Amino acid sequence: MSMKSMSRKPNANLLSLMNHRNEVLAKRVGTHRAAWRLINGTLNKDGYCVYLAQSSCYVEKSSHFLKLTSLKMKRYPALASHLYKKSLEEMNHHLWCWNDLKRLGWSNQQLKRIQPCPSVEGYLHYHEAAARRGTPEIAGTAYSLETLSGNSAGKAVERLRSAGRIENIDAADSYLRLHGTLDDDHSAQLAEHLRCVNRAEWSCILLAMDVVESLLVGIFDEVERAAG
Repeated sequence: MSMKSMSRKPNANLLSLMNHRNEVLAKRVGTHRAAWRLINGTLNKDGYCVYLAQSSCYVEKSSHFLKLTSLKMKRYPALASHLYKKSLEEMNHHLWCWNDLKRLGWSNQQLKRIQPCPSVEGYLHYHEAAARRGTPEIAGTAYSLETLSGNSAGKAVERLRSAGRIENIDAADSYLRLHGTLDDDHSAQLAEHLRCVNRAEWSCILLAMDVVESLLVGIFDEVERAAG
């Protein structure tokens, strides 16, 4: 066995663990009634607006978490550099949510009154602490969210448009549509950089993926209450 293959084998196992965790996550979130309604295009306007509003709360902070982690994480320079570049790419993506909400009739005052639900608030506190430590949790989170989005966002857009239950949806699907287009490539790029992570820190990344499950289930609980 070559030295190159030996150095890559353990980290290939990390990616296998992450992909398995994502499969479990996709099944669990996919069985939530509100998530199923979104992906199948049957969600109503009230539920969709709550989905966008709560998504904006955590997406708005993504760039900050990525940048802070990249600056604090000295032991993985290639991964840190990639996360810094991602922080620039992710900047202001919450505006996609806000613009979609405006096209659905929301005012600037309503946007200013958006408050994170408990699961989003917990997610934000968790990642602020991790970013300050310079540990790689945000990399696991980004991989998980981008893989899920790449697999389902495009389908949701197509079915929401086809169902036509939400007036003006053709002009209010930019958040789902743009993330679905970009995130497949992003997750593949991130996977390559995760190969450098030491085994001792695998648990940080896998725990972050569990936090993603809590985040999404909490958001869809809010969506379900709004949608009725």
